[in-house]
Amino acid sequence: MNPLLSIIVIPFLAGVLTLIIPKKARFSHGIIAVLALAWMIALTVPLLTVEKRSFQWSLANIKVDDLSFNMAVELVSSKIYSFILLFVGIFGFLIALYSITFMKDHPQQGKFFGFLLWTAASSAGVVLSDNL
Repeated sequence: MNPLLSIIVIPFLAGVLTLIIPKKARFSHGIIAVLALAWMIALTVPLLTVEKRSFQWSLANIKVDDLSFNMAVELVSSKIYSFILLFVGIFGFLIALYSITFMKDHPQQGKFFGFLLWTAASSAGVVLSDNL
């Protein structure tokens, strides 16, 4: 899988996983969040040395007479985008790390970590999108 796409997909899927895991497994929600965000940081660090990296996935290409409509996912990483993305990952990682002990007895722990991971994934998507 492309690293740019992995930076978005892994926290998103980890967020889904934290919502599926039962409430009885208390520390597993936080551990999954910390690991997913650490993985996000680990994938971002090598992007700091690359001048520019891109990923394109064409979803649909519709042509009617002279009109053309192309729907695609385009992700672009430059040094400034990678720097911003690194701090998104670090900030989310620190929040998750602090929240493991703070949220240990909270009944909505899975939702908290799931929404935290979805926020990190969507922030990564905004930073890497080609349409800024």
